[in-house]
Amino acid sequence: MSSVDTIWDELVSSGSIYRVCIHINTNRVEVACIGMGCVDYGSPRYYDMEELPEWVVGRIAVLSLCDTVPPTPSIEGVGRRIDETTFWIER
Repeated sequence: MSSVDTIWDELVSSGSIYRVCIHINTNRVEVACIGMGCVDYGSPRYYDMEELPEWVVGRIAVLSLCDTVPPTPSIEGVGRRIDETTFWIER
């Protein structure tokens, strides 16, 4: 198991929401854990798009179909698209 997999396993166990921001110009993804279960998570972490777990990529794909005009809809069990490059993802 890679260190990236271990980090994601820690995130998932916290039962929190994840703010995912895609930086188009660098193909990097910023992931910040939001919630009480994130106290030990620390600062946002950065990943290459290819390093993201399949469940995160799947949720981004679903949310990418949503409109970015506020108020944006929340999809139960998936999350919410905030703008063109920012998503809140649930697990």
